Amino acid sequence: ARDYANPMESLQALLQKSTRATSTKDNIVYTFEEVDKGSFVATVQLLAPGVDTSRSGEPQGNKQKAKNSASLAALRDPEVHRLLPPLPPKAQEPKATKAAGVQGNKEQSVEKVGLAFSPEPRGNKVAAAVSVKERQKQEKAAKAAKRKSAKDAKKSAFVALEDSEEEEASTEEKASEGEETSEEEEEETSSEEEEASSEGSDDEDAKARADLAAKKVAIKAKLRAAKQPAKSASASRQVARAEVTNDGLDEKKKLAEKAHRDEFLQNNVKVLDTKKQKNFGLTKFIKP
Repeated sequence: ARDYANPMESLQALLQKSTRATSTKDNIVYTFEEVDKGSFVATVQLLAPGVDTSRSGEPQGNKQKAKNSASLAALRDPEVHRLLPPLPPKAQEPKATKAAGVQGNKEQSVEKVGLAFSPEPRGNKVAAAVSVKERQKQEKAAKAAKRKSAKDAKKSAFVALEDSEEEEASTEEKASEGEETSEEEEEETSSEEEEASSEGSDDEDAKARADLAAKKVAIKAKLRAAKQPAKSASASRQVARAEVTNDGLDEKKKLAEKAHRDEFLQNNVKVLDTKKQKNFGLTKFIKP
C-alpha cells in the first residue's frame, strides 16, 4: 500500500485535479463517532459532480488522527481514484493563430480610433459655430423681451393700483365731510336745547343749595355740642391708661435688665469645677 505524508492534503489535491475547484471546503466533509472512551472514528464524504461516496478510518486517540486515517482509507481505495479521475489539461492554441488574432484586434482598434478622430471639414465647423452663436443671440433676445414684458405688466398694475387708491381716498373724504357737517348741526341743536333748559333750572338749583347748606350747618352744631363731654371723658381715660401702661413697661424693663446683668456676671465668673457651669455638655472644648 502506498504511504502518504499528509493524507488530508493529498485527498484535497485529488479532488481539485478532478473538478478544477480552487476550494474543497464543500466537497470534503468529515464526521466523527466516539466508539470508546477517548477514541474516535472519522468518516470522510466526497462530493463532486456525479460522485457521492464516503470512507471510514480506524479508531484513533483524537479527531485529527481520525481524519488522517479516513483520508488515507479513501486514497488507498481504487474505486475513489476511478470515480475521481484527473481531468485532461487545457488544449493550448498554436502561437501562429494567437499572433493573428492579436494583429486583427489591433487593426480593429486602430480603425475605431481613426473613425472616432477623423477630421471634419473646416466649412462644417464654421457653420456649426455660426449656428451656435445665432442660437445664443436668439435666446438672449427672448429673455430680454420676457423681462421687458414683465416690467411693463408691473408698471401697469402699479398705476392701476394708485388710481384705485386715489378714488377710494376721494370718496372717503367726501363721506367724512358729510359726517362732520351733520355732527356740527347736531351739536348746535343740542347746545341750544341745553342752554334753554339750564336757564329755567338755575333758579330752582340756587334755592335747593341754600336750603341744603342751612341744614348742614344745623346738624354740625348739634354734633359738636354732643361730642364735647364724651371727648373730655375719653381723654381722661386715655391719660390714666397711658400712666398705667408706662409704669408696667418701666417695671418690666427694669426686671429684664437685672436678669441680663445677673446672667452676664454668672457666665463671666471663673468656676473651677466645669460640671457646675451652666453650659456644660452643650459645647465642645478645644485644647489650645
